[in-house]
Parts: sequence; C-alpha cells; structure tokens
Amino acid sequence: MKCNPTLVISMCLVILATNGCSYLHDLTLVGQVLRGADRLPIVGATVALLSDNHEHCSSTTDDHGRWTLSLSINNRKFRPDKDGRYWLGSDPPYPDRAPRAKDSYTIRATTDEGSLECPLPRISASKPGEAVSASMWILVDAGFQPEYANPENAKTTEQSHATEPAVGQESNGQSSAPAR
Repeated sequence: MKCNPTLVISMCLVILATNGCSYLHDLTLVGQVLRGADRLPIVGATVALLSDNHEHCSSTTDDHGRWTLSLSINNRKFRPDKDGRYWLGSDPPYPDRAPRAKDSYTIRATTDEGSLECPLPRISASKPGEAVSASMWILVDAGFQPEYANPENAKTTEQSHATEPAVGQESNGQSSAPAR
C-alpha cells in the first residue's frame, strides 16, 4: 500500500494546528550594553539568548549600544505559579512564588574584552500564548578583564588576542583593549 506524501504532510499540519496542543509566546527582549559609571554605549557587542549552552538567537549592538532579540518560545518553557501567572525559566533569583525552571535562560554579552553571562529579567505572562517583552541593561565594569584558563599565558593572550577568555568571568584588573 502506497501513502500519498501530500496527505501525510497535511495530516501532520492538522495535528500540529489543533487547538490546545501547544501555545507559543512571542518573546521580545530589548536592552543596552553600557560601560562603566558613565554608562557609555558599547558598539558592536554581540548579545545572545541561551539555554543549556544552546544559542537561540543573537543581535549586535548599534551605535547607542541597543540590541533586540525576538523568538517564539513554547508554553512548556513557562511555569505557572500559585497565582496563575506563567514565568519563563531563568537563573536565580527566582520571582516570589515562581517555581524553579527545568531549562534556565541567560543572556550572554560578548565585547572585544570578553564575554559575560547574566540571568534574564523576570518575565511572565498572564495566560498561555500571550506575547511577552522585557528590557534590561547590561553594565560592563570599566575595569572588565576576562580571566584566562592559564594565568601564565594571560600577558601573551591579551597582546595577541589568540585565546578566547573564559565565559562569565570578571576581575578588577585593567583592560588592554581600548574602550569604545
């Protein structure tokens, strides 16, 4: 017996489109990457949304350090709290009464000096399928300098930029890269 491929594809689409199977939340994150107490914009930084080391989407900052990330997230990534709000899983601190997430989401900002990761702001929806948005600033310390896996090579790698820095590390040393 032979199956018609068009029929099989049509049946799959009907099953996926059936109401109640799953909702998607259109998530929009906006923000700025800024440096130091003067909060100067960092131009050309890459900002990415991650979960479990998987990059979902990324954006490059503009002349004002602004970035935007947009994607659709399945409602299973949102967890209901006791009051009926749905919270997107993120790293601690968790909102009051929000359940702990199975998959945690973080934002990674990568500049010429290195990368750092930070948790998402608190993001919730009042009902399944609702579009959600959040905004945040990523403030890079004026003395940001990544720590290297091998401190003996730090001077060499700072000068040549041949080795990638460890993700999410900060120190109080002075950066060898020029500030933007």
